[in-house]
Amino acid sequence: MKPSAERRVTGFTLVEVLVALVIMAVLAGLAWQGVNGMLRSREATSESIERSTRLNTVIAQWERDLESLYGVPDMRTLECSAQSLRLTRHGKDGIVLVVWSLRGSTLKRWASPTIQLRDDLEQRWMRIPDMLGNEAGHVTALEGVEEFRPIFLDDNGAEYNCQSERAPGELPQAIDLRLTVHGQMLRRVVAVVPLG
Repeated sequence: MKPSAERRVTGFTLVEVLVALVIMAVLAGLAWQGVNGMLRSREATSESIERSTRLNTVIAQWERDLESLYGVPDMRTLECSAQSLRLTRHGKDGIVLVVWSLRGSTLKRWASPTIQLRDDLEQRWMRIPDMLGNEAGHVTALEGVEEFRPIFLDDNGAEYNCQSERAPGELPQAIDLRLTVHGQMLRRVVAVVPLG
């Protein structure tokens, strides 16, 4: 008879197990960085899409306001100051007074209730310079605005200061809105055609 062969037990040594654990930890860390990077990228993309959507909504409202201008005889239909632009537009059952204003870095839009009497319109028009931006009807249109500058264009396309003295009923041919948000400038030219 032959002597019995010793059985060899095969398995991993402690050093091999530790090396495998270190490699798995490094791979897990790299995978986590990849997942974390994707999450951050998704958040940044989502924020960018939200800003773009908000900006498009503001521009669309701006265009609707200008397309719905309503001229009242012997009254200003459109007027601007250093930080705001006010206009009268056609509403559902009358005239609505709208004010776009820049307060700090926040672009706000205010719309009055529908106005049917000329005296009421004149009184509201005169009170607008005293507005603080927190009155009922003020809506935050856009945050992070560095510049809100409407430039008036005459019949020849030449720019002129919207604060220059013009006749009460005289309107620009178009308005070139220059809006700088988060360091990027957007320009939109809208023709001015009053309804009234």
